[in-house]
Amino acid sequence: MSFISSFRGTVSQGLVLEIGETVQILEKSEGWYRGFSTKRPAIKGIFPASYVYLKKAVITNRGQYETAVPLEDPIITEVTSTLQEWAVLWKQLYVKHKVDLFYKLRHVMTELIDLRRQMLSAQLMQEQLREVKRHITVRLDWGNEHLGLDLVPRKEYVMVDPDQFSISDLYRMHLSSRHSVQQSMSQGDSGKQRHGDTCRGLVPHHLFVSLKSFTYNTIGEDTDILICLYDNREAKPISEKFLVRLNKNGAPKNPERVDRLCALFTDLSNKDLRRDLYILAHDGAQDR
Repeated sequence: MSFISSFRGTVSQGLVLEIGETVQILEKSEGWYRGFSTKRPAIKGIFPASYVYLKKAVITNRGQYETAVPLEDPIITEVTSTLQEWAVLWKQLYVKHKVDLFYKLRHVMTELIDLRRQMLSAQLMQEQLREVKRHITVRLDWGNEHLGLDLVPRKEYVMVDPDQFSISDLYRMHLSSRHSVQQSMSQGDSGKQRHGDTCRGLVPHHLFVSLKSFTYNTIGEDTDILICLYDNREAKPISEKFLVRLNKNGAPKNPERVDRLCALFTDLSNKDLRRDLYILAHDGAQDR
């Protein structure tokens, strides 16, 4: 269960929680939950049920010390907890005037948020999912290295329990993580460009278009205007068409919807943005 809004715990027995914290629920009563944050399991209190996003979970170690483990990809869980940890250290970088690392870390954190969102969308092919996981782990290890944090031992991109592996296995995992970080650093921007193409190709962009006015010499009658994204180089539209109905004066047929003459073209890739793109307005009457 994740907290979707901060709660200051101003009521009796209230539990202070920050947005994004994971909580475990013990009791429920009339719009309130009683439980604890996984960061501070010893402190229990109440909080509004409306502030909580419920997730499926399994209970491990049942009994006095039982724990709820979310049923989601472990990498998603790691990204969430790591970003929360980095957020505190990131602010300290600015205070300490480490501006260069401050902006680099902000960029990496933004990339991790995008990559996490892709995994949550559950729309990736198996090969794409592996590539996204690889890019996530490289960025996690890079950030931990630059912030002076411990590198995480991994197997197939997933964080492992150190108690389940021998010292030699853990050493090899750490060497592998260290090598990935050093390789990323040594390649610099060119390396990021080379290894990041696939990853960034998966990060969609969105274009918001709002029609404020439309001038057309021969309008003279009610007409439908179709708007789309057009690739001038390949001479073809690359999006669905957005319909705008205008009267003979070129104004919207429904004056009450003037502020709603807008469209959102979604899921544009970096490849799309490199095209010779135009916003094409087409008179629908020409098709009749």
